[in-house]
Amino acid sequence: MNQIELNNELLRVFSTFTINFSRVENLLQQGAEPLGKVQYHRVVNNLYDSVLDVMLCEDVCPEDFVKLTALFLRYGMDIAKPSIPYDGDNIINPLWSLAFVKGEAFLKVLKLLLDNGLSAEDASCCWNHAVCDLVQFGFVLDNEYAYECLYDCIKKLMLIASYEHILIENKDLQEEIWYNYAQNQYDLKKFRNWNDFLFEVDTSRCERKPEPYKSVVTIIEKSNGLPVWKFGLCLTPEEIE
Repeated sequence: MNQIELNNELLRVFSTFTINFSRVENLLQQGAEPLGKVQYHRVVNNLYDSVLDVMLCEDVCPEDFVKLTALFLRYGMDIAKPSIPYDGDNIINPLWSLAFVKGEAFLKVLKLLLDNGLSAEDASCCWNHAVCDLVQFGFVLDNEYAYECLYDCIKKLMLIASYEHILIENKDLQEEIWYNYAQNQYDLKKFRNWNDFLFEVDTSRCERKPEPYKSVVTIIEKSNGLPVWKFGLCLTPEEIE
């Protein structure tokens, strides 16, 4: 098989409910590329993002995507070097897609990518998209699921911010989390353990309804009940003082 045939064959492996990871690794050993060109439903894309799409459509266990990501990284996957350049339309950066999905498994995937040198630019595709979706599309905080989506976004945001090389390079991220706010003196690396925290959301400044836009988030350490970080969505520290 040529390169594209190997990539397409690897993609087909993920269209089954029981993924044969031995077959996956065999195809990688033959030369399949984790970010190589594939054709999925007559649409050309890179393999990794297409795999995520297939796994979501087929309702495959998300833990399998964690295992796959670790395997792809072992075989040299570099999000910054796709076979086909991202165009923001049909050829999507996988980090953009990760902004949509929530849950423990996808946080683990994000951490794997960050631990393996994800760039500030690529990480921005995730956190920026996740935040923008919440604040721009009238997401009403009126039920448990809505709050779960907000909490998942906060976990992604703070996980990404916990990597110094990303935070230092991205001024927008610094502003988003109020990095220079005098009260925020906590060790950001601790946010890599996202289940160690609770979140309080103050919606009193929202203009029309309880929503992420103009909400103030306080992050609380579970072990002692103390607030450790605060920031506002589309707010500056001066606007709450």
